[in-house]
Amino acid sequence: MRRIGDAAASGVAASAGSAAGGVIWKDLAQLKAEGLSPMDVRFDHIVVAVSNLAGAVHNVKQHWGFEARGGGRHDGAGTQNAIVPLGHSYLELVTVIDETEARGHGFGLLVLEALEQGRALGGWAVAVTESPSVEGQRLTRNGVDVMLFGLDEAKSEPGRPFFLYRAPGQGTPGALEAGEPHWHASTLRVGGAALPIGLETAPRGDTRVELVEGTPRGTIHELELTRQDGLHLLLNEECLRTL
Repeated sequence: MRRIGDAAASGVAASAGSAAGGVIWKDLAQLKAEGLSPMDVRFDHIVVAVSNLAGAVHNVKQHWGFEARGGGRHDGAGTQNAIVPLGHSYLELVTVIDETEARGHGFGLLVLEALEQGRALGGWAVAVTESPSVEGQRLTRNGVDVMLFGLDEAKSEPGRPFFLYRAPGQGTPGALEAGEPHWHASTLRVGGAALPIGLETAPRGDTRVELVEGTPRGTIHELELTRQDGLHLLLNEECLRTL
């Protein structure tokens, strides 16, 4: 297998003190208990926390040839983003532009705490096809209106996902335009005690989520991208921190 970015292949060091539990992640178990079948959840995107959004947009182009686009300021969350589309998923480059607003919003605080802790991998999102009957938080910007769930748990353990519900008719930010180079997020590797319900096996074209066995829960290790020509790119904390 041909690779680029092999210097990043070692992944993220496990955070000290994180516990290795023996149960399936609570949030996904709750969703299943509410009647969502395994096929109702899928990997959606990675949150990449950056201190300088314009610089990060430039650097993903210089480092890997990615064209970040769209995005904008999130209403009342104190954050602003840009999108690196990957077809079925995407990288969300996001920064804090209003610390006071960010501290008062679950998503803003997720990004702010990642920046304060020096983490580029701020979290990851799982899309659900039904809005669960648990308390969530709305996140909006131009053309986007979604509900987020499980942000508190995701802040405490970045290896755990938060959940995202898009109302029917909303497009996916990761959609590629005709003629764009097609990088696909093939595998996300996380530390944990069990794989999330519904992500153990991904439908064709979707992203697999794999458990890195023997590591503490609560870490995102790496995202593996694959291009049509067979080239592979590993993105982890070490390389994303250079943005």
